[in-house]
Amino acid sequence: MNIEIEFLKACERGDLEKAKALANGTLIDTSAFDNGWTPLMRACSFGCHPELVKYLISLGVLVDELEPEDGSTALFEAASEGQPEIIEILLENGANINHQDFEGYTAIMYAVISPEPKSIDCLLRNNANTELLTKDGQKFIDIARGFDNERILSVLSKFNL
Repeated sequence: MNIEIEFLKACERGDLEKAKALANGTLIDTSAFDNGWTPLMRACSFGCHPELVKYLISLGVLVDELEPEDGSTALFEAASEGQPEIIEILLENGANINHQDFEGYTAIMYAVISPEPKSIDCLLRNNANTELLTKDGQKFIDIARGFDNERILSVLSKFNL
């Protein structure tokens, strides 16, 4: 059994008890595995696992650790998956709401791809900057309107966007 891979799988499945048993109170270094996708990114991306996210943070994971290929963070994963509860946990633990990936995208821009606009609402309530530009000159509002999703547009109207 490869403990690092088993730990990553437990985080992906949201299996808090297995993650705790494997970690035994210390953070497992998984940096050599999975192209830089951290256990926290897995826990934020594959379903809603708030207790696991809190546990990983208690072990000392870096909430703003970058995915090496695109520069995204766990917050981007939670936003794109429509997980406002996890977004709140990450922000409460120091996640940078306005971090831009290597192409200039932010978590709120990633949230537009979620079928649930709850992430957008959560990020706007937490003062996400909607004026930042991607490398190709787009703002959040340009991306959001490009999806022409009534549910997203309804959230935007609440914030006068």
